[in-house]
Amino acid sequence: VKDANLSAVRMAGCVLAGADLSNSDLSKAYLSQSDLSKSVLSGCLLKGAVLSDADLSGCEVKGANLSVARMAGCVLEGADLSQSTLSSCDLKGANLSRADLSGCVVEGADLSGANLSECVLANANVSRSNLSECVLRGANLTGCNLSACVLRGVKLSGADMTGCVVDVSKLAGCDLSGCVLKQFDFKGLDMSGWVLSGANLEKANLSGCNLSNAVLT
Repeated sequence: VKDANLSAVRMAGCVLAGADLSNSDLSKAYLSQSDLSKSVLSGCLLKGAVLSDADLSGCEVKGANLSVARMAGCVLEGADLSQSTLSSCDLKGANLSRADLSGCVVEGADLSGANLSECVLANANVSRSNLSECVLRGANLTGCNLSACVLRGVKLSGADMTGCVVDVSKLAGCDLSGCVLKQFDFKGLDMSGWVLSGANLEKANLSGCNLSNAVLT
């Protein structure tokens, strides 16, 4: 069914595991609670699609357009979403652990409470997104743009944030233990009580910082 026109199709709860739907038009398709595990969705137009609570684990979704898609509670564990567009996407509580989102555009998305542990967000644009209470343990965030994001309660332990664009003041209250924070500029910041045990702060600027009660070891 490659290159199919399935725009606005209503297939909630359907089983399409392993299907090849590459380059198909699935814009505004209703696929809530469907099984699309290990399917091929590369190059698909999924703009405005409803995929809430769907299983897309192990999917190949490279270069797809998922902007404004509704994907709350969706399982994308181990999926390849590299170079895809997920702007303004609803991914609340989604499971994206070990997913590849390198080079993705995820501007203005809602990722609150999502599991992104060990995912790859290298060179992705996640600006203006809601990442509150998100799990990013062991994630690859090298070169990732996190500007203007909501980062309240984010778990970043073990994440590689080399070259990451982020307002460092918003990292207060986040678990940064074991993080790679090379060359970060924390100058003059109140970092009292921050959890930085085992973090790599090579060449980071900590001049004038308040580190009282910070956990450094």
